[in-house]
Amino acid sequence: MINTLQMDKEISRIWMGPAYTFNEIGTDYTDATLVTENNKFYLEHGFSSLLSELESREPCYMVMENNMAVSVCFSARSSDRAAEAGVETLEGYRGKGYAIRVASSWAQAIRQSQRIPMYSTSWDNYSSQSVAKRLQLHLYGTDILYTRIYKTVGQIVDPSAYERQYSITKSEATDYFGGLSCMLKLLQVSRMRRSSTELMVLMNSFDT
Repeated sequence: MINTLQMDKEISRIWMGPAYTFNEIGTDYTDATLVTENNKFYLEHGFSSLLSELESREPCYMVMENNMAVSVCFSARSSDRAAEAGVETLEGYRGKGYAIRVASSWAQAIRQSQRIPMYSTSWDNYSSQSVAKRLQLHLYGTDILYTRIYKTVGQIVDPSAYERQYSITKSEATDYFGGLSCMLKLLQVSRMRRSSTELMVLMNSFDT
């Protein structure tokens, strides 16, 4: 796979992880609090960076303890067709199911806005994958984030400026990689309701 990706440009770094969509969302765990102008100060202690960019991360939900937010779910990326969840829980408050509550509340709000709620993580983030399992999310593909080295005469341009991210589904992988069996096994893609082409378009339409 790496050899295929770097056929035209050398790859210096690659990251991969599972990509999910939310199934039908029950109401048992949708009791997290929506972050608004009136209560956003609860983010100050543990999530100050999120507070500074809240407008571009809406909707954002939180669970509070000790008069502060201890777990949040926000829109890490979004477009008019889909949004991807970003979930964070403060150390010391993990393992209490808070991530389930904020993610479920966020996903319900995205559904109500007529968009598709999505979730992704890395293969070595087992706690995040555990959240996906408890939420009974649908695995539809794999996120691939890679950095290419662009060479000029005697120079290497900063590769971080050329990062690109894709969510590749089974049929898209067949088209792009010429049906490489090793790639299809790696993706572990199951049958899904929406077409792979449509989900690919949704992911590539995200604002950065």
